[in-house]
Amino acid sequence: MKAGYINDGKFVESNLGVTPWRGGILSPLLSNIYLHDFDVFMTGLTNKYTTPGRVSQPNPRYHFIRNALKKGYNAELYEELRITPSVIRIGTKVRYNRFANDWIIGITGNKDFAEMIKQEATKFLNENLKLEASQEKTKITNISSEAATYLGFEIRKHDSKNTESLRSTVNTKDNSFERRERRERRERRERRERRERRATNTRIILYAPIQKLLKKLETEKFLVKGKPRSINKFIFLHPHEIVTRYSAIMRGIYNYYTFVDNKKLLQQILWILRFSCVYTLARKLRLSVKGIFRKYGNQTKILHNKKTIMLFKPETLKRNRKIK
Repeated sequence: MKAGYINDGKFVESNLGVTPWRGGILSPLLSNIYLHDFDVFMTGLTNKYTTPGRVSQPNPRYHFIRNALKKGYNAELYEELRITPSVIRIGTKVRYNRFANDWIIGITGNKDFAEMIKQEATKFLNENLKLEASQEKTKITNISSEAATYLGFEIRKHDSKNTESLRSTVNTKDNSFERRERRERRERRERRERRERRATNTRIILYAPIQKLLKKLETEKFLVKGKPRSINKFIFLHPHEIVTRYSAIMRGIYNYYTFVDNKKLLQQILWILRFSCVYTLARKLRLSVKGIFRKYGNQTKILHNKKTIMLFKPETLKRNRKIK
């Protein structure tokens, strides 16, 4: 870390810190070395604040109201039942993950508990490692209402629309609580739901940030005013090299987000890159788009050195559920 570095052919002395540019080839390695103590600290913090066993239990008030309503319908009790959680938290959990100098802490607990964990983590970084956490990135996010971003992913829970779709629908004009109960039981049985509590939005879901990817395509000039366009710097390549270059970009995006829940929306990104490739070939060969499709087919197949080079096309856009 004290060896210095070369910048534009000139040696720059450095007595403190890691390489000062993003994407430096040694930055991840140096981050792993320097942040090892933070990993050890967070392991201790995780063990200290993670409650063994269950962290939630059935809410007695919820089941009391439910049993009371079985004896007779009461509008006030029914409204209270709708807003009363079926479970209550009795413990806390802390999870930690780091990649190079990016890290995230997952917490099962209230906001005060999350604030305490944040303060302990930032205090250790400041006092022990002389590092200042980015105030812009180091924030508390309730993923039930807002996405947390980490390593290019959006981490969420199901939003209210998804949650409502999981609940039993109730006809408010029907004043018979027993009839509503029978309907709910039937619907739960049809969904193979065996527990007598409302479906919750506890499953963590990962999304690819489609809007950010679109903005990046605009920045890199693959997309201009909502339409794909050719890339000038690729025009000087051979046609098979153009297809290979685009395939690498498309395959990289597809593989990186292979296990996200909104994987089907990647079709939009791949479509833009596909037509950007076609427009680049069209400018290269001075042909129309139709001419490129007539010459290379819909899948853009190019024969080079007796090998067929084809533009990347995924076999499926279904989420890879094998990855956990």
